[in-house]
Amino acid sequence: MDIGMIELARDYAGIAIGVVLLFAAVSVLPGRAKWYVLTAGLAVLGYEAYLRYTNSKQLQEADAERERLRGELGKLDGRRNEMEQEVKELKQKLVEITAKQVELEGRKGVLEQEGGDIAAHKQALDRESEQSIRESNELQQQVSDGESILSRLARANQAVQQVDKLAQ
Repeated sequence: MDIGMIELARDYAGIAIGVVLLFAAVSVLPGRAKWYVLTAGLAVLGYEAYLRYTNSKQLQEADAERERLRGELGKLDGRRNEMEQEVKELKQKLVEITAKQVELEGRKGVLEQEGGDIAAHKQALDRESEQSIRESNELQQQVSDGESILSRLARANQAVQQVDKLAQ
């Protein structure tokens, strides 16, 4: 027996039993009451069949949407992993730049103490220091942006999981 036929029998067996019981009940009724009961019974059974059919369609659409969302969740998880790796690398660069900045500040202090061509060395160190500060600020902004995206991805992941729980 075809799977579609099995599902059809499972979904509409109650209605078929209702039709049989309706005809059994109508057969024992007298005269015009038969037609009233038959008409009302067929209307109720028809409405029930319509409801089951539309609910089945809506359930299939919801299942398709859930599968689409699961696919998107997989993509988002992949992107989240990439973002976590990028944030990790940016944090490492930030540590390196901060260490470099500390070293430059130390060298600047040494040059100020030693004298000599302090102005030229100080200006060069100031430029390097400013460059390091700009790079540090840029990396801090990128880290902040990455963490913000990770936060949004986590909320999206939770929303998809809630949809899955509701669908089940």
